[in-house]
Amino acid sequence: MRRSRAWRSFAARVPFTVKQELNEDQVAHPPYGSNLTYPIGRYTRFCQTSGTSGHPMRWLDTPESWDWVLGNWSKVFEAAE
Repeated sequence: MRRSRAWRSFAARVPFTVKQELNEDQVAHPPYGSNLTYPIGRYTRFCQTSGTSGHPMRWLDTPESWDWVLGNWSKVFEAAE
């Protein structure tokens, strides 16, 4: 029960971002939205969802973030063997 109260307290103080907010931001600030961590020249990869919920979600990766993604997928594939 303490954990549940602690979680509610935490959740009440931390604003969570939901997909709709990200979609609205990308519509208002095309093509990638206003939520970029680095200058545009720092990104080397572009990804996009199919847009089945209305608008495609777009995001950019740096070389470091892409390496992190690949490392995670490697762990998933190793676990599946």
